[in-house]
Amino acid sequence: MEMGKYKALEFVESYYLNTWNNLLWLLAIAFGVIGILMPILFQLFQNRNIKKETEKINKENILLFDKQINKYNEKFLQIEKDLFLLQGTNFVTQGNILMKSDESPEKILHAFLYAAYNFLCGDFETNLNFVIRTINNIVNLNNFPKEINAVDDGLDVREIFDKTVYLFENKNTDGKFTSIILLLKEKIKFKF
Repeated sequence: MEMGKYKALEFVESYYLNTWNNLLWLLAIAFGVIGILMPILFQLFQNRNIKKETEKINKENILLFDKQINKYNEKFLQIEKDLFLLQGTNFVTQGNILMKSDESPEKILHAFLYAAYNFLCGDFETNLNFVIRTINNIVNLNNFPKEINAVDDGLDVREIFDKTVYLFENKNTDGKFTSIILLLKEKIKFKF
């Protein structure tokens, strides 16, 4: 019987030893798998988070950039508008000086056409009303229609005339510039 006990003991020992070895192998494989998979899964999770953060930062940067661009565009447009006012005022002053110095009506008209052009570009209708009245007076007091030189002392009168009439026509939505457009087209003729 001792042999039976010994065999039974051997069987139990062998069973537990195999089970223990199997458990150790299972744990080793599990730790190996976990040791390999965990860093890979962690890396994937981290990459996904980095990608989301990068996209979020890029969107915020684009919004900030667009905001700054719009801010500078508004400033640029205001500066451009101020320049049109300054140029228009400068040409009104030049026209007034030419009127006092008994310059030719063509040169005076040229200065006031430039003033009108700048006030039209900058949407300064208050200043434009004075210029329109002055152009009206110049044309009516100086026996227009008459043919004037398209270029006078190096000044391209025809070019500024065409540009100014074009702007008057484009901004004549409610008919407020119809009389000045008709006056300019009927009374001003150019020699080539």
